[in-house]
Amino acid sequence: MGSYIDYYGLNGCPFGITPDIEYYCHNESEKDLLASIFFALDEGDSFIKVIGNAGVGKTLLLRRLRACFDDSFEACSFFSSDYTATGLRECVAEALGLVSQNYTAARLHSKIFDKLLNLHVTGKKFVLLIDEAQLLTDDALETLRMLTNLETSNKKLLQVLLLAQPSLDERLYAGGFEHLLQRITMSLYIQPLSRENFERYLAHRLVVAGHPSGLLFTDAAKKIIYKISSGTPSVINLLCSKSLILAYQRGLPYVDISEINHCLADCCETVPVYGKKHARQYGMFSFILVTMVFLVGVLCWLRFDFLALHMQHII
Repeated sequence: MGSYIDYYGLNGCPFGITPDIEYYCHNESEKDLLASIFFALDEGDSFIKVIGNAGVGKTLLLRRLRACFDDSFEACSFFSSDYTATGLRECVAEALGLVSQNYTAARLHSKIFDKLLNLHVTGKKFVLLIDEAQLLTDDALETLRMLTNLETSNKKLLQVLLLAQPSLDERLYAGGFEHLLQRITMSLYIQPLSRENFERYLAHRLVVAGHPSGLLFTDAAKKIIYKISSGTPSVINLLCSKSLILAYQRGLPYVDISEINHCLADCCETVPVYGKKHARQYGMFSFILVTMVFLVGVLCWLRFDFLALHMQHII
């Protein structure tokens, strides 16, 4: 059975939901973001915080960052359902090759220090990368602060990069985390795609997937996609993937405004809150437009019928 991938001559799915570093699209703002992170890590900053709304590409940034690390870095990515202090300590210990052996928290902390000191002697930097950091419990955040206390006379032995949604900032600045905030040496923000970068994003992904030109969406279709998504990559991917399937099922050479409008009803429940408003607006607009066309047609028919009757009466 065929698919839109075969139909459009692609070698892969250009708009998958799972973050795929192969489709990573460079733009100036993300280059600056990566450069800032590496500068902070090279300087030995203990705490770096990156904030962005859901779906803007934090996980993809993390994977891109890991791919750029050379042999001087030892990186531990924290992907866990256990965002407690215990889960965090055990993750770090496991990354360092430690077996907890039912150690107390204090004993495990001491073992972690010994391992980090050994890494430092070999010239390596240990970086803890935490995605979805807004899920960390208060105790886990305090544990992070304690881990960044591990240091030599002039170097931090552990560096932390937090990637989180804005709710983390809300918690930190609500009070009770003054000591942790003092450790954060750099705060960065991932913004949604600008219109220019959105155009580049679509073309880049299609070209990487094997399309010769990267042009499978009409200008009208792109306008709606950008409006509804507000430049959020995960929403863009969802709309593009569904509309490509619709265009393929209809045997079309490209995606036009009709396919976007038809997929909005299916996507409405999965589009984040900031996109639902626009989706409903476009859905309502389409309904009103169809209704108006129908009413105009009825009025024209009635007018024509009235004139015909009137002419018959005159004759």
